[in-house]
Amino acid sequence: MLLSDTTIRTAKPKDKLYRLTDANGLCLEVTPAGSKLWR
Repeated sequence: MLLSDTTIRTAKPKDKLYRLTDANGLCLEVTPAGSKLWR
């Protein structure tokens, strides 16, 4: 799944850290505080 701009912008924080993955191994981590980090 390719991460679209809309998917990234609308990612909301949850109780635990979670990851949205891209087909090419790129990963966006969304923290409980609402930070978004590329890994």
